[in-house]
Amino acid sequence: MNSYHGVYAPPKGREKVTEFMSSGIKEILGSEMVVDVDHRALARRIVADLKERRSNINRIVCEVDFRQYGLYNRRIPKRNTGRRSRMAVVIREDMEQYMRELREWLEQEKDTPLEEMAGFFQRRIGSYEERMQTWREAYARIPGWIDRDTKRMLDLGCGTGLELESIFSKYPHIQVTGIDLCSTMLERLRHKYREKDITLVCGDYFQESFGESCYDMVISFESLHHFLPGKKRLLFEKIRAALKPGGRFLEADYIACCEEEENLLRRECERKRKAGGISEEQFVHFDIPLTLEHETELLLQAGFSKVNVPDSIEGATFIEAVR
Repeated sequence: MNSYHGVYAPPKGREKVTEFMSSGIKEILGSEMVVDVDHRALARRIVADLKERRSNINRIVCEVDFRQYGLYNRRIPKRNTGRRSRMAVVIREDMEQYMRELREWLEQEKDTPLEEMAGFFQRRIGSYEERMQTWREAYARIPGWIDRDTKRMLDLGCGTGLELESIFSKYPHIQVTGIDLCSTMLERLRHKYREKDITLVCGDYFQESFGESCYDMVISFESLHHFLPGKKRLLFEKIRAALKPGGRFLEADYIACCEEEENLLRRECERKRKAGGISEEQFVHFDIPLTLEHETELLLQAGFSKVNVPDSIEGATFIEAVR
């Protein structure tokens, strides 16, 4: 398999990007290349350039400088993420450093008890929207994946409806059903969009009925990475049944960079559950993401006819599954 391996460094090397993009691809095939770049837009240009020049390249791996970001007043390693299709593109931080930082963070937090999901967000409602601005670019991209004839949409884990702002700006008459565990967040959503056609359900989307062949589209943004594979597959089956023929499920979520991360976080969650006497049936706020391969496998096992990975933005990997 032909492969390119590149390193994204801090903003200081535009001339190297220019030099690379104007050079012949054959000259560096199979060798390591270093590309200093100051923005992901340049990364996309490089990817497009590679695809155009050599259509048989089916894997491009890039590593970006490691950084951290704060979430809910805690310091955690910045997420690794990936996107993969027939011509795969994986963008990730330095793997070794990322995993080292993740283990260090887990060690620091080892005695922190798990929090029940709805209560976790209830206690952070004041800072939630500010924190979630990490994904403002990702929110803005969602309308681009919505068909213009979409009339009914289901939003799972809708929170305060941050993703709906860009959707309503392009499709003001779309009918939305939103499901979330946190009543305070739903009240804020209701207040923001009181003129829109919205039905809100405060409940567990694993238990709530979606109906059959009801929706043109189902979306979920940064909500499903707290659940084990078996539970997710059942949910994916229910989502598929709720979609009209040809309907699409768009998931944007935290994806584990590798099986090591997936297994490490799952073991730690199990340990914390056992320590706190918390059953598997109780929803807790702890990240147990799957790798992209495992996530897409679950969607296909649930009966979706096609699964695509259109983009990855600020740690949110977009996965599109078609009924």
